[in-house]
Parts: sequence; C-alpha cells; structure tokens
Amino acid sequence: MRVCSPAHIKAYNSHILRYVGGLKDIFPGTSLLPNHHAALHIGDGLTRFGPGHSHGSSFYERYIAFFHRIGINNKSGQLEISLLRAAMRYANLRSILEDDEEIRETVAELVESMEAINRQDLRGYRLADLLDPTTSDLDRPEKGTPSTLPPDRYGLLCELLLQEGRAGTTNDVLSFARVSHDGLCYGVCNSPHFRNSSVLFRLKADDGATVHAGIISQIFCHKTGETNGWYLVIQEHIPLQRPGFVDPYRRYGFASGYLCEEEPTATHVIRLSDIISHFALTPMPQAGAIHVMALDQTMTSLELDNSGYTFA
Repeated sequence: MRVCSPAHIKAYNSHILRYVGGLKDIFPGTSLLPNHHAALHIGDGLTRFGPGHSHGSSFYERYIAFFHRIGINNKSGQLEISLLRAAMRYANLRSILEDDEEIRETVAELVESMEAINRQDLRGYRLADLLDPTTSDLDRPEKGTPSTLPPDRYGLLCELLLQEGRAGTTNDVLSFARVSHDGLCYGVCNSPHFRNSSVLFRLKADDGATVHAGIISQIFCHKTGETNGWYLVIQEHIPLQRPGFVDPYRRYGFASGYLCEEEPTATHVIRLSDIISHFALTPMPQAGAIHVMALDQTMTSLELDNSGYTFA
C-alpha cells in the first residue's frame, strides 16, 4: 500500500482482532506467537508513521529473504557489515555520478545499467521515484526476440486494435521475457521472471469495470504505423462458479482474496497499461483451484469507499 487512510487502519484492526481472537477456535491447541502480538500493533504503526514505504529500507527489504536462506558459518554480523559497506559504497558512487558530469560521460554504460536496475521494481523508499518527472515510465531489456504471432493471438490483437479505431498490418512482433512499467516488473510465466507473471487486469470489452486474474504467457512490442505498442497475452483464470459452491473467502471482503479455477479458461491480448497490479497465487490442488490475493501497492482497486471496480 502506497497510501492508507483511517478507514484502512480501522478495517485492519477489526480483522486482525477477529483473527487472533478466534485463532484457538479455528486451530485448537495452537499457542499465540510473538508474530501475532506484533501483528496487533501494525495498526499503531500505520497511525503513527503511515504506509511501510515511508519508514522502510529498500536495501534490507531486498536482502531479508537472503539472510534467511544462507549459512553464516557461525560468524554472525560479518555478512551484515559487508552488505552495509556495499550499500554505503553504492550510495557514495551514485552521489559522485550525480555531481560530476565528466565522470558520467566516461562511465556511461555503468550509469545506464545502474538506472535500469533502479527502475526494475520500486519498493520501500524507491516508491518516491514514481513522482520524479525525470523517471521513465517504461523500461525494457535491450534486445527483443523477433517472432510471429500465431493466427489466434494475432486475431485477438486485431480485435483490440479495432476497438481503438486502428488496424493491425503485420503479425511480426518483438517478444520480451520481461518489461518494467511505472517502476513495476512484469515477466513471462515460462521465464526466470515467472514470479512477476500473475496479474490483475482490465478488459476493454467490459469497459474496464471488472477485475480479471490471469498469467502472462507472452510480452511483445507491435508496430502500427509509426507507433510502437506494448501488449501482453494473458491466460485468464475465472472465479469458481460451481453448483452449490460458495467461495469462503469472499465474505471477508478485500482482505482475503478469492478462489479461481486451477486451469485457465480464456486467452486475452491486452495493453500493458491495462494491468492493475500483481497478485499472490496460492495453489489449492485439493480443490482444483488457486487462491488470488491482490497486491495493489498504489490502491487503484482496493479502496474501501468506492473503487469503481468489481471482481469477476
């Protein structure tokens, strides 16, 4: 969440108190843990300090999982000191490059690589870069792979272009494994960037009023006339609608997500700008379903008062 309001904080406090209060009823024999106690104070932190990015650190957010996975060889503290030194050196290097134009020109490739890394995924303090008018809203890898859209995908692209009053002239495109837009990275499901392939999106066919969940199977750049457009092929997972089945998560509202069919049921071609946010995908094979939890950092679809969206 990039912003929060008293309504969000009140809703969180209500839900966490209900959860902790009923924990022993849901899971008999379970003991309350320190993280349950800490969770009860998150509302206090939001009230005093605002959203997490205002008092978090992107450097340590990035490496916290790394600390949990590696062996420290009984030398606690040495790795942390090394990372702190690396962070300080990086900060000093950026300061030098910002102040000295001559050095920037000498190491132009290094500067370009550093800026590309910074734009890949904005977290923590780096969310402020979204407000920087000099920050590009689109970052892509240097090279794409020339490819030809199969007839079914090209047909979907033509339908989308016709809705915009244009026509597709060729099915030749450049395909990419990932692309960053507005500071967030999106990747193809069969690539090393598969963790960024689960997205919520809008469809022009329903005027963008319904939120759909799907997996990115292709990212491509298509040229129409003199304009390059960025598009994604999405495999949609529709919400569970089985006879006699009631989704147990929906009654808890925005905080609990919802269930979708395990197998995709439809294919869409959408614009990159039609993505709303990522979502956390949890497989539930025993039910033949997946659980979808929106990860909307900019609060475009999870406003408590009136978002204008309905989930499919």
